[in-house]
Amino acid sequence: MAQQHGQNQTQQMQNQMQQTQDMMHQMTRLMERSHEVSKNMNQYMNSIKGEANQERFQNMYRMNEQLGSMAGQMKNAMERYRLMLEDGEMLSDREMNQEMERLHSHLGEMSGDLDEALKAMERLTRRFHEQQPDGY
Repeated sequence: MAQQHGQNQTQQMQNQMQQTQDMMHQMTRLMERSHEVSKNMNQYMNSIKGEANQERFQNMYRMNEQLGSMAGQMKNAMERYRLMLEDGEMLSDREMNQEMERLHSHLGEMSGDLDEALKAMERLTRRFHEQQPDGY
């Protein structure tokens, strides 16, 4: 029984490690997408007509930059989580193990929310572009 519990715990840890690696890769992709949006926005920044539109565009640009930064911070947090997961002491106590599982779940939810926020920024940027008289 104790051996099976140990095997289950090892399998659970391996699954969490793989899922954490996957989330870290997702954050890298989000950072790349944010960078691509910023790059595209930079190309059109000087051609935007009207002070109000320029200010809107600047706010969108900064928001996108912040989302990219958040993805980088999330990736760093996931790396710390991964290191905690590798520490056998963190999983030896039942309550600590449960908290690690909760933390893992929250990190997954946060990464999904950040992905959705970046998708919204991409849609906003496209829509702003479409509304401009000359495409910017």
